[in-house]
Order: sequence, then structure tokens, then C-alpha cells
Amino acid sequence: PDFVYSTQFTVEGWVKRGGNNYIIDIGKLIGGQLQLKPAQLERSVDVYMPCSRTFEYNISFEIPQGYKAEGLDKLVINAANETGSFVSEARQEGNILKLKIARVYTNAFEPAGKWPRLVEIINAVNDFQNKKILLRKG
Repeated sequence: PDFVYSTQFTVEGWVKRGGNNYIIDIGKLIGGQLQLKPAQLERSVDVYMPCSRTFEYNISFEIPQGYKAEGLDKLVINAANETGSFVSEARQEGNILKLKIARVYTNAFEPAGKWPRLVEIINAVNDFQNKKILLRKG
């Protein structure tokens, strides 16, 4: 069966002030991800993962009254190949920013030759994790 849970939490340091505006490290909401070191970008050994898996995130972020969110277009990502995918969608409904994100690893085993394709997915996830939005007063 699927393991499904919901949580609410408060984090510090993901909101920075810039004059009357705020910069939000929105990509960090998906949590820590695998960070590859330069030496790990090449691989000659096959990849064994615990199982094929899918991680889905449905995030609602409330935009404060009097602010407008900018940079939502940069949150839309679609990276997919035979090893997996990373797809993120962002839309604003009223004062709520809604993010729908799916990270998929298709197989538990990947031959070493497909490592560069798996790195593409890992890099897409890491790129998203570094995304920010601007809340502009106005």
C-alpha cells in the first residue's frame, strides 16, 4: 500500500528580506536531496537502489495580503528519460501558490552505462531545490 502523510512545520532562514520585498527559498520545501560531488559524475559500477519509487509533493504556500509572487515560471520543470523523471508544476489560485511535484526513479537497478541519464534527473531535482520566488509588495 501507498505510504501517505501530511505535515505542517515552521522553518527558519528560508525567507530573506529585500527592502519591502521577500525572497523565498521555495525549492527547499522538498527537503534535502542527493548532492553529487564532481568525482561521482562518472561511474563504472552498476547502480543498485532499494526499489523503484515515486515521491510526490503537493505544497500550498500562502502569499501574504498585499504581495505578488514573481518567478513562478521558473518552478515549472519537466525532465524525463528511461531512468526516471522530475516534474514540477506551479500555479497561483488567489493568494495560494500551489506546487505539484513528482520525482520518480523507474528501476531499482540501472547499468553503469545509464548513470549519466540518472544524473540528469538528480540534477533536475537539485536545480529545483535551489529555486526562489520573489514576493513583491504592491
